[in-house]
Amino acid sequence: MERDRNPSKDQAESLAKIGAHEISDGGSVDMHGIATSVATGATELFIVDVVSDLSDWKRHFSDYVPETRNKYPQSGPEVLAIFKDDQPAANLQALNLKRLSVRKDTEILQFITFGTVTATTKENPYYGIEAGRKVR
Repeated sequence: MERDRNPSKDQAESLAKIGAHEISDGGSVDMHGIATSVATGATELFIVDVVSDLSDWKRHFSDYVPETRNKYPQSGPEVLAIFKDDQPAANLQALNLKRLSVRKDTEILQFITFGTVTATTKENPYYGIEAGRKVR
């Protein structure tokens, strides 16, 4: 059905009968599911990012100003910010992340970056997140 951009009623009903649900990423709002995970009570997250830009997680820290604000008005700071820690704090923690090199003959993978980032939640009505929880 994914390949068919115009599914029939029978195809849709057959999926509904087996209890199928759509699962999609958060796109411009919650790219890695960080806010959604924290909203459900998670205090420890393991994030895998397959994009070379490593700054997407920082958008959940206070004072973030998205470059795409005019293109995606739903992704403003009032929606994105779930941590009271500010951008300088996020940037400082990013400096402590470790980077592993990969073999030069790889075609897609460029590097692996890993580490631990800590933050404290701030109130966010969009996700229903309460202030004061420690997350790493």
